[in-house]
Amino acid sequence: MADKKIHDLDYANTVNNEVFFEVSWLDPSGPTWRSRKIQGDWLPKIFERITCGDETTPLTTGLKYTFRWHNTNINFGFKVDASLTTAQASGGTKVTIDIKKNGGSIFTTPMTFDNGETTTITASVPHVFDGDPITSEGDEFTIIVDAIQSGSAAAGLKVYIGGTG
Repeated sequence: MADKKIHDLDYANTVNNEVFFEVSWLDPSGPTWRSRKIQGDWLPKIFERITCGDETTPLTTGLKYTFRWHNTNINFGFKVDASLTTAQASGGTKVTIDIKKNGGSIFTTPMTFDNGETTTITASVPHVFDGDPITSEGDEFTIIVDAIQSGSAAAGLKVYIGGTG
């Protein structure tokens, strides 16, 4: 068996929505192969925090940040959320964030901030991914503010992207 890195392994199986990998190795104390199932939660977590502006300048719509993914691939457990330093106090238009990977949105329902909230985690309408946004080294991501209430003082946007390699 050729040497492999943990992030190159394929899924072994899923039990109760937990991902397991089958890992085998040659026991150095004797010519015996050993194997073990490793739970996916044990695998290294990959995490990026992207700052999209300063802490005090009010947000405006439009492109805020472009970057290329440089970490190990994210194979499962892809997660994104965002935070603000200053929440939008009120208004009929919520702060709405889109993230595009290689030109296409990763969402069918984009991330939003409810008025008075500084995180998308508690949004009344949670974001929904468009399929499985597996990430590979070299993927280009763009972060865009799609909507914001006119005159809003929302500021300090940060986007968090993570998963398991």
